[in-house]
Amino acid sequence: KKKIHLLRSRRRGPTQRCRAVADIVICCKEKKKEREEKEEEKKSKGLLKTDVDDTKKERYKERYMKR
Repeated sequence: KKKIHLLRSRRRGPTQRCRAVADIVICCKEKKKEREEKEEEKKSKGLLKTDVDDTKKERYKERYMKR
């Protein structure tokens, strides 16, 4: 639905319409990559969740002690 809206809003000339399409495609691809990366991170973190929590606590302690 988003695609259609963007195309309609930029219907002044053929070049602008094409540009809008290209922008949308690029955005979609980038977002998809980001999503996949996040999912992979979650999977790797899911296996080592306790370790992550421990490191977070340690970092928090370090920050707290500096004050």
